[in-house]
Amino acid sequence: MNNIKRRFKTFRSNFGWQDLLVFLITYLMYLVMQQVQKPITGKMLLLNIIATLSTLIPIYFNHLFLVRRYFDRGRFTKYIIIFILLGLGISFLSVLIDPGEKVFGKVLDFRQRFILASFGNIMILLVGLTILLAKRSIIQTPKKLKNQILIQEMEMKLLKAQLNPHFLFNSLNNIYALSLDSLPETSDMILKLSELMRYQLQSSKKEMVPLEDELSFIRNYVDLERIRLTERADVRLQIEGEGVQAKIAPMLLIPFIENSFKHGIDTLEESFINIYLKIEDHKLTFVTENSIPSKKRSKISTKTGLDNTRRRLDLLYKKQYDLKIQAENNTFKVHLELNIA
Repeated sequence: MNNIKRRFKTFRSNFGWQDLLVFLITYLMYLVMQQVQKPITGKMLLLNIIATLSTLIPIYFNHLFLVRRYFDRGRFTKYIIIFILLGLGISFLSVLIDPGEKVFGKVLDFRQRFILASFGNIMILLVGLTILLAKRSIIQTPKKLKNQILIQEMEMKLLKAQLNPHFLFNSLNNIYALSLDSLPETSDMILKLSELMRYQLQSSKKEMVPLEDELSFIRNYVDLERIRLTERADVRLQIEGEGVQAKIAPMLLIPFIENSFKHGIDTLEESFINIYLKIEDHKLTFVTENSIPSKKRSKISTKTGLDNTRRRLDLLYKKQYDLKIQAENNTFKVHLELNIA
């Protein structure tokens, strides 16, 4: 009972010109059907209004109940059977109430009048259903788009929050190790870490940040990661085309670099990480290459730790990027080309 009341309130609040169009088309179709049998009179016009109102009941019963109970749930066979039975039932009652006389000068028996009425009434139900489904689509499409945008915004915030979850702890441990030896680099590393954390907090509130800020973040990040590495690790960072006035999604490239340090370095083996960025004509080319330690070669894949970043690229840049990831010849390589504004 409460469900029926809720649907009626929804119908009443959404009643609009589409519903008036259903009434008008239904009335005109009845008028055409009646005119085939009899000349138009004032009495006929009044009877058609009554017939139209009586037909709107099954039209809205179909739309508010049958469509939601069967059609929307994918139970199409049951829906079609009930829909046809509804049309036949209306036709049977209409022939009993108004048997008619002649059609195109011919007297029709009950069966012929029933077939003619069934065709007309099912057509009326179909037209009414089409208009009401179109109305529902018009009403629901903006809501769906709004919900989709909200979902994407929430997902973007979640993806940002998931970036670099352990980087802070690693950096603090590394700086602590420096402080134990009273090395002069300690204060410089603390400053770099504070700049990183400030940038991360500030950029998390923005959709886009200046590219130069992102590049500075990358430099500081690489410098902090270098602290914990031994002489066996060769890390190189090369940036070309600095000074370009462009913007980029914050923290977009860091996961690729973090992935290189996480999976490409082994303290017991010779290892390397090469990071290359080039900015030219509002196009960013980003490449990372790192060695794959022998104990990780059987486990490494092209999806290692990068699912979130792929998702961010899809959400933010759609078809404005090209990402290729390869793992071969004991080397893991990421090649990203990105159109930046």
